[in-house]
Amino acid sequence: MKKITLLMMALLLVVGIFASVPRTLYVTVAYDDDPWTPIENTPELLDFEATISSGGASVLTDNSIGCGWYFAGGNMMAKIQIANWEGTWAIGDVVTITVTRTDGATGTLDNIVIPEGTAAIYWGRPPSASGTTYPGTPLILVPPSAPAVTYTLNITINDDVLTTPGTYTINGQPYQAQLVDDNDDVNDLIGTYTISDAPEGFYWLVNPIVVSATDFDPETNIANITFVLAANPVIDTWTYKLMLTASDGGAYNFTGPVSGVTGTECISDPLTEPINPFIGTFTVTSPPPEGFLWVNTEVTLVGGDFLGAKADHVFAATKQFELQLTPITYTLNIVFPDGYTITGPGGPFTTSPAVVTDNDDTVNDLIGNVYTASDAPAGFHWITNPITVVAEMFTGNAATITFALEQDEEPPVPVELSSFTATLTGQFYVQLSWTTQTETQMVGYRVYRSTTADQSTIELIDNPLVPATNTSTTQNYTVVDKDVLIGQTYYYWLEAVDYNNSNFHGPVSVTVTGNVPPVLPEVTEMKNAYPNPFKANSSTNIEVSLKEGDSGTLSIYNVQGQLVKIVSLTEGTHMVNWNGRDTRGNVCGSGIYFYKLSTQSMNQTKKMVIVK
Repeated sequence: MKKITLLMMALLLVVGIFASVPRTLYVTVAYDDDPWTPIENTPELLDFEATISSGGASVLTDNSIGCGWYFAGGNMMAKIQIANWEGTWAIGDVVTITVTRTDGATGTLDNIVIPEGTAAIYWGRPPSASGTTYPGTPLILVPPSAPAVTYTLNITINDDVLTTPGTYTINGQPYQAQLVDDNDDVNDLIGTYTISDAPEGFYWLVNPIVVSATDFDPETNIANITFVLAANPVIDTWTYKLMLTASDGGAYNFTGPVSGVTGTECISDPLTEPINPFIGTFTVTSPPPEGFLWVNTEVTLVGGDFLGAKADHVFAATKQFELQLTPITYTLNIVFPDGYTITGPGGPFTTSPAVVTDNDDTVNDLIGNVYTASDAPAGFHWITNPITVVAEMFTGNAATITFALEQDEEPPVPVELSSFTATLTGQFYVQLSWTTQTETQMVGYRVYRSTTADQSTIELIDNPLVPATNTSTTQNYTVVDKDVLIGQTYYYWLEAVDYNNSNFHGPVSVTVTGNVPPVLPEVTEMKNAYPNPFKANSSTNIEVSLKEGDSGTLSIYNVQGQLVKIVSLTEGTHMVNWNGRDTRGNVCGSGIYFYKLSTQSMNQTKKMVIVK
């Protein structure tokens, strides 16, 4: 008795230990595939309830403490904390879990047995890559059943040729005027219906009758068939004729209930029973002519296809195998620069080249398509936009259209002035000279003067408008200002007058020295190059003033910092003309250049541009 008591105490101790030790159960949930596949990581769509055989009415859900959903290794698993059930649990207890999804799919697993040990339990998990295996099979989630649909087949028997209606069976079962199938969404009424033998001296016009899905009204799901009883013809023979043709009238082999050649009529021998030997499916076996394909390689003949006259009981039917031209694939390649969108049939397109095809028949439906490019950037335009596809674009069955950008032409400048200078003559007058490279729609030139560099104080010198030549070649102009005073510095502006407006150039300055000692600049300075920008193969002028005792250089560099040209300067005012060539006489390319004045008193750098 004492041994039994000790054994019971040990058992209770073990049970108590397992009941108090937390242990996690993971149950894999999968689809019912072959083989099964894990479901997606969608915990928000899933719920579960779980019970344990020793837990009484206690239920754990995915919202219980320590419970929920766990996704690892591509597997969705229900996580259950076993110790959270009320009461105790023990090795060998059976867990039952039911999983539901928001779309109505559900599944239950009721054979999960708690194994020995305290480690987490992975029930139904597939073997790991290292070969570790796990107990049990997954819980299979079964989708909800589709709603049932009611299908109705009305069967009518027309045996009005009899004095007293007969009794018949359909497919071996007593005749029912209406059959109903409403147990699921599958139409089980589709099939073949055979009525029992006709009374002696009579026959069924059509027997059996094949009911297909197309016989059912799509709105009501009701179909109707009628077995019609007719008296046997007076004569005791039946003849059946069948003419199978091809749409081009050609001769092609076919097989089926009988074999033959299209265009040649098949005629049965006179038959003592109305059993049509041509009922069934015929297949054309000859290849189509080059450039064609068969629309249908099979035709099916049923009893209703055969029409006949009661007088001679000859029943004839015709069917045709249809040919059509082999479709041609037409291809249109659309080429355009990156960063633009082409709209039109088949588009929009953002990646070049874009390809549009037409292969549904022999007609090129790409002809007539219009494709339009998105707006061109500022300063550019599309050479052709939109582009309409025409037949002449196709070489063979392919064509390419290209959207290309072209830079806008700059409007013509009325005058291109290459120099404007003021120099002192031997008579102590001021000579104004200017050179133009081209002139278009010019009226002429006026020269203005002031004793300051302020343009608002200028006055027209006593000289008429100098007419323009309006030529595309270099022209030189000269005007002499005699109304000057010794020792005075004058500033001159040139007004270029065209038919629409006028533009001022300058000022250039000169000091009338005469017999008065020359006046040197008070400060060293370098004025802006003029013109700037200037065209290649022309020149620009840079006025530089060096104060008394100052000397230095005017250097010209390209954007790489390479020295292009250098001019040595002494005190006084200088007009340096640069013709766009380097020290070796080579023409400098278009682009940005820097001109730098370096003297004892200052260093100054400015920018100028040569354009094409």
